[in-house]
Amino acid sequence: MNLVVATVALIAGILVWWLAARRLTTKGWEGQGTFDGRDTAQMRSTAPARAGLWVFLAVVTSFFALFVTAYLMRMNPDGTALEVFARGIRNTVGFDWDPDTHDIWFTDNGRDMLGDDLPPDELDHAARAGMHFGFPYCHGGDLPDPNFAGNRKCSEFAPPAQKFGAHVASLGMRFYTGSMFPREYANRIFIAEHGSWNRSKKSGYRVMQAKVENGKVVDYGVFAEGWLDKAADEAWGRPVDVQVMPDGALLVSDDAAGAIYRITYRGR
Repeated sequence: MNLVVATVALIAGILVWWLAARRLTTKGWEGQGTFDGRDTAQMRSTAPARAGLWVFLAVVTSFFALFVTAYLMRMNPDGTALEVFARGIRNTVGFDWDPDTHDIWFTDNGRDMLGDDLPPDELDHAARAGMHFGFPYCHGGDLPDPNFAGNRKCSEFAPPAQKFGAHVASLGMRFYTGSMFPREYANRIFIAEHGSWNRSKKSGYRVMQAKVENGKVVDYGVFAEGWLDKAADEAWGRPVDVQVMPDGALLVSDDAAGAIYRITYRGR
């Protein structure tokens, strides 16, 4: 069914673009005037082709999105031996390697338009090459996509190591390899939540932490917060990334406040 719909949409997009392009060969609108030094009649006469081209590109993109899932790829430093390492990843921004096992862990942002509380963002763990994490067929390990799941089952795919809140926009992440923080923070993962953009009540805007043991998350919770005024539902900051410094301090970048915060610890 998805193939039929996508094919029809692709043909429609091509037709719209072709008709819009033909419109350029007809007489443009009458009228004079300038905007930013350009003739408005000329600008308006090219608008149909531009709109048609954007429709065409959007439809083509949607067509391929049905069959090509997001990849995590790897290659040698010189650009050779490019290969797909993992599949089924919608939007990964932050990733890091476990200091003990050298496995890669990464964040993944879930899709929109399924309501305020679905699907969850994810922390994923790829212990080997070739794993598939479900997108676009399944979200969070147990939520079939209402549009694209078809006959695919969530049991076919790797579940997340940890579910995050929906739409929290988990971005940068790092294993803590410093020595400044208390010993229990060694090798914990710090995750920057940029915060929701279209949820009816804002969520995220925090730095989270996850404790990992034997390839599994055994503890998860808030490490730093305060960028979101929950009562007013307004955010004054948006964490983007985290970085462990040589002295063990943790840096947190914020692209809303235009700031970098340095989190330190001094034992009592």
